[in-house]
Amino acid sequence: MTVLGVDPGSNSTGYCIIESQGGSYRLVSHGIIKPKGSYPERLKELYNAFYKVVDNFSPSALAVEGIFHGRNFKTALKLGEVRGILILAAVQKGLEVFEYPPSQVKENLVGYGSATKEQVRYIVSQMLGKSLPSLDESDAAAVALCHIMREKGFDDRKA
Repeated sequence: MTVLGVDPGSNSTGYCIIESQGGSYRLVSHGIIKPKGSYPERLKELYNAFYKVVDNFSPSALAVEGIFHGRNFKTALKLGEVRGILILAAVQKGLEVFEYPPSQVKENLVGYGSATKEQVRYIVSQMLGKSLPSLDESDAAAVALCHIMREKGFDDRKA
């Protein structure tokens, strides 16, 4: 199973592709998409860049971090538009799409839903055997790992 995890944002979108075989994980690719220009131009650039990632690596699924409550309306609206662009690119390439709230990702990986980004990053680095350079990338890896763990029906933290 090869899963593309994404941490969406209009200024910075982290992605991470993880392949799972048995109980082990292999980091296939990771990065950050930082579009420039006006908001509509950033959406177009984000779509094109993300579509290329999906096209180049052919993952079997997209795991996307959901919108968490407490954001202001304008921020939530923009994040929803960004998520729509990413989901569209994935669906056009035939990927199944799965959404996980941040608290569920944290619960599955760290053991509690209020974990900090640094705690999530630490667990991700332990699971992958490598520390990712940014919190956007480690959050994307976390959502991909959450999906893999849920699909396998077990909690890797206990393995």
